[in-house]
Amino acid sequence: MLTRIVWAVSFGAGVVGAWIAGRLIHMLLWPFFTHKQLRGFTVSATGFIWWLTMVALHPFIRLEALPDSMSWSEAFEGPGQPIFFQNHSSMLDGFIFSAALPMRYAIRVRTLAAGYLFSKPFFGQLLTDCGNFPVNFKSDKLGVFSTDKDAQTKVSERMETFVAEGGCLSLYPEGQVNRGSYKTIQPFRRGSVAVAQKHKLAVYGFLMHGVADAWPGKEPLPCFGATLRYKLFRLDVDATLEVADLAASLEKQMQAEMDKVIAAVEAPSSKKVN
Repeated sequence: MLTRIVWAVSFGAGVVGAWIAGRLIHMLLWPFFTHKQLRGFTVSATGFIWWLTMVALHPFIRLEALPDSMSWSEAFEGPGQPIFFQNHSSMLDGFIFSAALPMRYAIRVRTLAAGYLFSKPFFGQLLTDCGNFPVNFKSDKLGVFSTDKDAQTKVSERMETFVAEGGCLSLYPEGQVNRGSYKTIQPFRRGSVAVAQKHKLAVYGFLMHGVADAWPGKEPLPCFGATLRYKLFRLDVDATLEVADLAASLEKQMQAEMDKVIAAVEAPSSKKVN
């Protein structure tokens, strides 16, 4: 019960605090900066607030990089424009990725989120203030990926412009939260892979372990304590492959790395605290 109370407070403070920061940034700084810069400032502030409320000050959560994880500087300052492919085992994934991402790099990153989230109180406005892109699914059923073509075409145009101007994307190529075993990477959607292939991006994997323990799929909010571990690594992109084959190749590589992560932490090692 105690962990549920702590999570309710920390999660609520994180979302509302980031919303307040985003609103203040856009209202007070708009005469001096471009919309793109304001969105970047909001992304950086959001990541810091989520790190503070959901990690640093949270008594039941610990976040750590695995020893063989690349550094963020290697990804952002190395050759090529980075794009990040995450596994998606929990609704908490985006919060933890943002908390782990250093502020100096977060300003360059945007993500995609299910369209219905943009209508949520506080959180929806925050997604907009960050400049994130909606995915307008026609259904919220698992395994159904059809979208509103007209609405999604406009979103894709904005996203293409963002990437062409040097922006970095963080995507969930599985398409939806994995309601099965977190140990198994779901099939990659071709759309995410096509973006990376078209713009010749440097693809990095970002795997998280323990996040589904903190926020299991059937719970309305995060509610358990856990040690959250992540690994950042480079994925090999074969430029000669068609999109479908490349998606399969990247999925296979992600699964191989997930197997290594599970073996390294002797999963399931993170224990829930009621």
